[in-house]
Amino acid sequence: MEFRVLGPLQVVDGGRQLTLGGPKQRCMLATLLLNANRPVSAERLSEALWGHDQPASAAANLRSYAAGLRRAFDEAGEGERLSTDRPGYRLTVHRGELDLQLFEELLAQGREALTKADQGPAVAVLRAALAIWRGPAFDGVPSTPLVDAEILRLDELRLTATEDCVEARLASAEHAELIGELTALLAEKPLRERLWAALMLAQYRCGRTGEALETYAGARSALIEHLGLEPGRLLRDLHTRILNRDPQLDLAPSEQPGGVQTGASVWPVCQLPLDTTDFTGRDEVAAHAREVLTRTTTGVPIAVLTGLPGVGKTTLAIRLAHQLRGHYPDGQLFIHLAGGSDSPRTPSAVLAELLRTLGVGGAAIPQGVEERGALLRSRLSDRRVLLVFDDVRDEAQVRHLLPGTPGAAVIVTSRSRLATLPGTRLIDVDLLATEDARSLLEQIIGDGRLDAEPEATETVLKACARLPLAIRIVGAKLAARPGWPVSRLARRLQDEHERLSEFALGDMAIRASVELSYQGLPAAAARLFRRLGLVGNRDNPGWIAAALLDVPDAERELEVLLSANLLQIIGIDAAGQPRYRMHDLLRAYAGEQAAARESAEERESAVRRVYAGWVALAAAATRNLPLIRRPRVETDGFTEWVPEPDIVESHVDKPSAWFDTERVNLVSVVEDVTARGWCDLATRLCAAVDDGFGLNSFWDAGERVAWVVRDCGVRWGDDMAVGVATSALSRISAWRGHLDEAIVLLDESVQRFRSCGEELEYAYAVIQRSFWLGQRQVFDKAMQDVQEGLKIARIFGELGAECSGLRSLAQLHSYLDEHDQAVTSIRAAIDVARELGLPHTQADSLQGAAVFLLNAGHADEGQQAAEQAIELYREAEHRPGEAYALAILGRAYLEQGRHLLAQPPLDQSMKIFTTLGDRRGKALALVCLGRNYLAIGDVARAVPFLGRSLRMSRELGIPWLIDSAESALATIRTNSKDSSTPSHHLT
Repeated sequence: MEFRVLGPLQVVDGGRQLTLGGPKQRCMLATLLLNANRPVSAERLSEALWGHDQPASAAANLRSYAAGLRRAFDEAGEGERLSTDRPGYRLTVHRGELDLQLFEELLAQGREALTKADQGPAVAVLRAALAIWRGPAFDGVPSTPLVDAEILRLDELRLTATEDCVEARLASAEHAELIGELTALLAEKPLRERLWAALMLAQYRCGRTGEALETYAGARSALIEHLGLEPGRLLRDLHTRILNRDPQLDLAPSEQPGGVQTGASVWPVCQLPLDTTDFTGRDEVAAHAREVLTRTTTGVPIAVLTGLPGVGKTTLAIRLAHQLRGHYPDGQLFIHLAGGSDSPRTPSAVLAELLRTLGVGGAAIPQGVEERGALLRSRLSDRRVLLVFDDVRDEAQVRHLLPGTPGAAVIVTSRSRLATLPGTRLIDVDLLATEDARSLLEQIIGDGRLDAEPEATETVLKACARLPLAIRIVGAKLAARPGWPVSRLARRLQDEHERLSEFALGDMAIRASVELSYQGLPAAAARLFRRLGLVGNRDNPGWIAAALLDVPDAERELEVLLSANLLQIIGIDAAGQPRYRMHDLLRAYAGEQAAARESAEERESAVRRVYAGWVALAAAATRNLPLIRRPRVETDGFTEWVPEPDIVESHVDKPSAWFDTERVNLVSVVEDVTARGWCDLATRLCAAVDDGFGLNSFWDAGERVAWVVRDCGVRWGDDMAVGVATSALSRISAWRGHLDEAIVLLDESVQRFRSCGEELEYAYAVIQRSFWLGQRQVFDKAMQDVQEGLKIARIFGELGAECSGLRSLAQLHSYLDEHDQAVTSIRAAIDVARELGLPHTQADSLQGAAVFLLNAGHADEGQQAAEQAIELYREAEHRPGEAYALAILGRAYLEQGRHLLAQPPLDQSMKIFTTLGDRRGKALALVCLGRNYLAIGDVARAVPFLGRSLRMSRELGIPWLIDSAESALATIRTNSKDSSTPSHHLT
């Protein structure tokens, strides 16, 4: 939690400002903050709020204001901050939480450095202290004697801190930079003699003696006008010394024109920040970087540490620099270039700082960048120096800062992928490994708290998504609040919309870190970044970027985001295209920016184009499958948004591989679409993925898609959506052996298609139902369904439905022992399949023909049909069909009495069914294997196979398989005289 009084009064927790109430309540808070961690009596509070004119209700009002403040703290989980301390109140403020305390601590440090003539640290610390101020102290707090007195004290303290900082900067030879700043400051504060003196000295040191004397005259006029007084001794003495050109006013010898220290006093130089004691992981990347930076080379080794914001590039660079101090004994220079900020440091300013550090000062520092760079290279020549340039924006910012001769080395950290610097080795700093992420959190807060709450710990670490900055923030929060259980923070991190606000503490904030990179993006890349935050955290193909921007191609914008490490390539897909992913916390920030900068209509249109692109690609992939294409819902001609033709062709040229690659994405997309209530897109997606998932046996994925689409259809009253989804669910249930459930689902599908007037959908559904009713021996209803479906198919000329209907009709004839009619129907189905030109459909018909020919006693023809089916299934890469055809081929050999030939295809089919988890297929293969062993007289091996098949067939409810297994086992009972055969196998 942060308490801010150096500017508008604010209390900030996790990046969120607390609501502090009205003027009197804010005044009470200000009074408590000025007495932080000390009890403040109700009497004193009343006097602070109302002076001597206190209302009769003062005590009640104070209780009300205290309750209001507690409510605000409670919302941040910090209700214990304000406690009742009789007869008043106490506000608990931890070290580092109140900006006023931090300012005073830094000011004391800066002044101590000044007393030691340690100008560089003094400037840095005093600047940091002044940067805390956001405006006038206690801005917006009502005037009270206590607050007003503190405001006067703080204003004076701020001005003296400014004067101290100016003094330190003058001693650091920043006189040229100060002239403009002091002129502007004196326009506001014309009575500050130290500032007038600083301006005179800065002008004098820049060789502008006349202007320095004019400044004295201006100072004298201002003082006489406002105060009626002559300048004090400080200004009068300086005026005299300037007139006399006092040499002591000049810079120290090392800073004089041409004054360059060449002795050993400058070396070695070490500017490295403190190394972290809890550094965790990074062993491999650190070893690689050390190898790059220490190898013997004729040039200057440069290791560029690149990675997304907050990944720990600077921490790693500092660790490496400390480890390499012995290898570079002449010095280690650390320069922050602020490349990610609105005001990145210029090469010229950085060169001047480096040269001053190395003993060059005053006019000895050339004006031009080229000349300064040359002088730096000269100073570094033959020196073993390590330079660390932190937060570099681009190559141009650092190119002139590089050494020119071997012996030195450079570490660069950058959010961009700097690849054009000579001798550069790019080193990607990735997210922490899972175990290292936990280890870092343990080191910050102690492992006892994590071990006590393992589930909450996992939730916190998952929210951090292995990003070191996020882990350090939550670790610091927990370390600062030893009374907090981990579960409390875990609950706060579960709200994705508020998560980024929780990742903020002091000067550490994920939002601020990412913002630096985001603000540097070109407009189109920034728009793409924002919109990528709208589509879920998937492994996305590149065409999604084009859809989000509504352009044919967005490769340039993707490259910008990749270069800025705001997006990552995580692999290459089956189509040879890169896959992209955005870190969870970057995606949360991107979504925030989209909500803030784009209208709801713009956001919705962008997302809908993406989902329409998935429909178009899934439909194109399905068209390339070797299957009967059931219409179910119109996806052909769907043009709401379609990727460019070359993108479509490259992605779905191998449709089975495409469905395999995109399976997880497609399920996630359907979930997103249904959550938005877009039933039209959801139905099209369900229809488009059904065949692809089925062909690849992705039953779990298909089931998830179908159920969420069905629920969406029911919720929105969309019969077409429900019909398509329940049709898909019925096929999955049948494959899993739940035939009764499949028929019930298909009954609903038939009803829905009838109610919305989709006749072809209805025809496919009743034909499918006839197939399963036949297996359940409900022959009359099955025959009625197939004849109705065939009639509709022929009216519409729908060859796919006619082919399916003829196969179902052949099955029914076979069940009724009408073998000739079965063969006639299946041969008609083969003719239609050939007309369709679909290998998979022909294979299905040939497989059916093989079964019906075998049932009719035509074993040789059945064998040929099975072999042809196997060939076509393999051509279509359809493993389930291949397995069934192999089992049928084994049966054909069995009925031909060629038992040795039967064994291999039956073993192969059993292996495939086991891999696919197809219990119906396993029951078929088991009964065929058992009958084959029985035929060769190996009863001991036959009985277990037949017993397993019988149990599985009874569980699945497949009558003809039950009959086949029971008849074989009955033969064994009749003929077997082996009393040792286990009886339980025969039932």
